[in-house]
Amino acid sequence: MGDIYIFNNCSNTPSTIPGTQKQNSAFAWIYVMNDGSGTPRIARASDDNISVKQVQPGEYVVTFDTKVKDLACIATLNNSVGFITAVPGDNSGLQASEVRVITLNPDNSLGGAFDFSLAVFFRT
Repeated sequence: MGDIYIFNNCSNTPSTIPGTQKQNSAFAWIYVMNDGSGTPRIARASDDNISVKQVQPGEYVVTFDTKVKDLACIATLNNSVGFITAVPGDNSGLQASEVRVITLNPDNSLGGAFDFSLAVFFRT
Protein backbone atom coordinates (compact mmCIF):
# COMPACT_ATOMS: atom_id res chain seq x y z
CA MET A 1 0.00 0.00 0.00
CA GLY A 2 1.08 3.59 -0.53
CA ASP A 3 0.34 6.78 1.40
CA ILE A 4 -2.64 9.17 1.66
CA TYR A 5 -1.49 12.73 1.15
CA ILE A 6 -3.05 15.41 3.34
CA PHE A 7 -2.66 19.14 2.77
CA ASN A 8 -3.40 21.61 5.52
CA ASN A 9 -4.12 25.34 5.32
CA CYS A 10 -0.72 26.29 6.66
CA SER A 11 1.49 24.54 4.13
CA ASN A 12 1.57 23.19 0.60
CA THR A 13 3.75 20.34 1.81
CA PRO A 14 1.79 17.10 2.11
CA SER A 15 1.96 14.85 5.12
CA THR A 16 1.06 11.18 4.75
CA ILE A 17 -0.75 8.42 6.55
CA PRO A 18 1.43 5.29 6.37
CA GLY A 19 -0.04 2.17 4.80
CA THR A 20 -2.46 3.96 2.49
CA GLN A 21 -2.44 4.64 -1.23
CA LYS A 22 -2.25 8.02 -2.96
CA GLN A 23 -5.10 8.63 -5.40
CA ASN A 24 -5.38 11.35 -8.02
CA SER A 25 -8.69 13.15 -7.89
CA ALA A 26 -10.63 15.93 -9.55
CA PHE A 27 -13.93 17.73 -8.99
CA ALA A 28 -16.94 19.03 -10.91
CA TRP A 29 -19.75 21.34 -9.79
CA ILE A 30 -23.13 22.70 -10.80
CA TYR A 31 -25.46 25.50 -9.64
CA VAL A 32 -29.13 24.72 -10.37
CA MET A 33 -31.93 27.29 -10.35
CA ASN A 34 -35.46 25.97 -10.03
CA ASP A 35 -38.53 28.10 -10.73
CA GLY A 36 -41.01 25.27 -10.09
CA SER A 37 -41.79 24.71 -13.80
CA GLY A 38 -40.44 21.14 -13.67
CA THR A 39 -37.39 22.07 -15.75
CA PRO A 40 -34.51 23.06 -13.49
CA ARG A 41 -32.06 25.45 -15.15
CA ILE A 42 -28.28 25.19 -14.93
CA ALA A 43 -27.08 28.67 -14.00
CA ARG A 44 -23.38 27.75 -13.84
CA ALA A 45 -21.37 24.55 -14.17
CA SER A 46 -17.77 23.45 -14.30
CA ASP A 47 -18.39 21.62 -17.59
CA ASP A 48 -20.84 21.95 -20.48
CA ASN A 49 -21.51 18.19 -20.43
CA ILE A 50 -23.33 18.30 -17.06
CA SER A 51 -27.12 17.99 -17.16
CA VAL A 52 -29.96 17.96 -14.63
CA LYS A 53 -33.50 16.64 -14.84
CA GLN A 54 -36.34 16.70 -12.37
CA VAL A 55 -37.78 13.26 -11.61
CA GLN A 56 -40.53 14.77 -9.45
CA PRO A 57 -40.69 17.95 -7.37
CA GLY A 58 -37.85 17.63 -4.86
CA GLU A 59 -36.02 14.81 -6.70
CA TYR A 60 -33.37 15.44 -9.35
CA VAL A 61 -30.78 13.47 -11.30
CA VAL A 62 -27.56 15.27 -12.18
CA THR A 63 -25.51 13.59 -14.91
CA PHE A 64 -21.79 14.13 -15.33
CA ASP A 65 -19.44 12.94 -18.07
CA THR A 66 -19.17 9.13 -18.10
CA LYS A 67 -15.51 9.31 -17.04
CA VAL A 68 -16.71 10.82 -13.74
CA LYS A 69 -17.26 7.90 -11.36
CA ASP A 70 -16.43 6.79 -7.81
CA LEU A 71 -18.08 9.97 -6.59
CA ALA A 72 -18.22 11.76 -3.26
CA CYS A 73 -20.84 14.53 -3.09
CA ILE A 74 -21.49 17.79 -1.26
CA ALA A 75 -24.77 19.65 -1.78
CA THR A 76 -26.36 22.79 -0.37
CA LEU A 77 -29.69 24.60 -0.72
CA ASN A 78 -29.18 28.11 -2.00
CA ASN A 79 -32.45 29.91 -1.41
CA SER A 80 -34.56 28.13 1.14
CA VAL A 81 -34.95 26.58 4.53
CA GLY A 82 -35.05 22.80 4.33
CA PHE A 83 -32.79 19.84 3.81
CA ILE A 84 -30.83 18.41 0.92
CA THR A 85 -29.10 15.12 0.31
CA ALA A 86 -26.98 13.97 -2.61
CA VAL A 87 -26.26 10.29 -3.19
CA PRO A 88 -23.83 8.91 -5.80
CA GLY A 89 -25.62 7.04 -8.57
CA ASP A 90 -24.02 3.68 -7.89
CA ASN A 91 -25.53 3.87 -4.37
CA SER A 92 -28.98 5.01 -5.52
CA GLY A 93 -29.87 2.84 -8.53
CA LEU A 94 -28.39 5.18 -11.15
CA GLN A 95 -25.30 5.12 -13.35
CA ALA A 96 -21.92 5.67 -11.68
CA SER A 97 -21.65 9.11 -13.35
CA GLU A 98 -24.99 10.33 -11.93
CA VAL A 99 -26.08 11.79 -8.59
CA ARG A 100 -29.55 11.69 -7.07
CA VAL A 101 -30.34 14.96 -5.30
CA ILE A 102 -33.31 15.15 -2.91
CA THR A 103 -34.58 18.45 -1.48
CA LEU A 104 -36.87 18.32 1.54
CA ASN A 105 -39.08 20.84 3.31
CA PRO A 106 -38.60 21.32 7.07
CA ASP A 107 -41.38 18.74 7.65
CA ASN A 108 -39.34 16.16 5.62
CA SER A 109 -41.73 16.18 2.65
CA LEU A 110 -40.20 16.41 -0.82
CA GLY A 111 -39.27 20.02 -1.51
CA GLY A 112 -40.60 22.36 -4.10
CA ALA A 113 -38.66 24.81 -6.23
CA PHE A 114 -35.35 24.94 -4.37
CA ASP A 115 -32.14 26.16 -5.97
CA PHE A 116 -29.13 24.03 -5.07
CA SER A 117 -25.40 23.65 -5.61
CA LEU A 118 -23.68 20.30 -5.98
CA ALA A 119 -19.98 19.46 -5.99
CA VAL A 120 -18.62 16.01 -6.70
CA PHE A 121 -15.14 14.68 -6.18
CA PHE A 122 -13.93 11.73 -8.22
CA ARG A 123 -10.86 9.67 -9.05
CA THR A 124 -8.98 10.30 -12.26
